[in-house]
Formats: sequence, structure tokens, C-alpha cells
Amino acid sequence: MGTIIHKMAEMALVNDLDVTKLWTECVEEWKLIQNGSMKLDPSMANPRGFMQKFIEFDWKNPMEIEKEWFNEELMLSGTADLIIKYNGVLSIADWKTSRSYSQEKKEHYFKQLAAYAILSGKAIKALVICPLNPKNKNGYGSPIWSTDVEKYKKMYLEDLATFNKLYRNKQNL
Repeated sequence: MGTIIHKMAEMALVNDLDVTKLWTECVEEWKLIQNGSMKLDPSMANPRGFMQKFIEFDWKNPMEIEKEWFNEELMLSGTADLIIKYNGVLSIADWKTSRSYSQEKKEHYFKQLAAYAILSGKAIKALVICPLNPKNKNGYGSPIWSTDVEKYKKMYLEDLATFNKLYRNKQNL
């Protein structure tokens, strides 16, 4: 479902109203979720409503949309949904479709966004989770944001180091 909702958000950002394109580009994803046990309906997610409600984002001037990076030194790659100003500061933002946002889940997402900040090489000042949820009545929730970018970068790099150490140890067995 995330693929479809991300495509909906990307189309909303560029003011693309061609719904047929959404269905044709995501035909396999539509089949999977419509035939799945949860019978999810991603069309109830509302990125346009999110964009209209939360004017703290500079929606007219996103710096990057679906930006891919690769860092050979870190052996790290990723795709950030948005680099955009939020509350006047340069931010990495990511569309999420979770039903709930526990402290643990928010920390996980902020570390993911911090990894994108590392990959971007830009002076990112905030990390923003943009909740799009078909289970919510209006199809979205309020942005969840943090200005503790350096804290989450450090946490992410510690996790990466731990993973690399475990991976090397496994390879040496």
C-alpha cells in the first residue's frame, strides 16, 4: 500500500490529477491490497488534504521529491520522499502509513530520516513524519517532527556500526 500512497503524494506535489496514471502505474500493488485479507483502500489516504491543511510546509517549492542517494563509503543507499522547508527550516520529510506512532516507532522513523540527511550532505535542520492513513477519517494525521537531527544521525550511525560488526562476525564464522 505504501507504494500507491507514495505515488499519490508525489502526484499531489506536482499537481498531477491523472488518476488513470496512478491505477496503471500501480496495477500490481492494487491487485495485492484489494485481494489481501485486510481489503485496504489506499484511495482513502488524503495527501492533497494533508498539503492543504499543513501550510507550514513550502509545498510550492520542494527542493527534492523522491531523491535517491548512494554513499559508497558507508555502503548506504536510500530514497527520501521530500526535502522541503517546514516551519521555515530545511527538512527531510517522509510519507508514512502507520496506524499508530509509538515512541519506538517514531525513533525508528527519525533514524531513517537522519540516514537520508547524512546521504543528502545538506544542512538538514528538521526531520518530519507525514502520516497518511486510510484508517483515519480524513486520511491523514498531524506532522510529527524533530529538530534533534544530530541526535538521530548519531543513533543511526551507531546502529549501522553495530550491524556491520555483527555482519563481519557472522562472515568470519
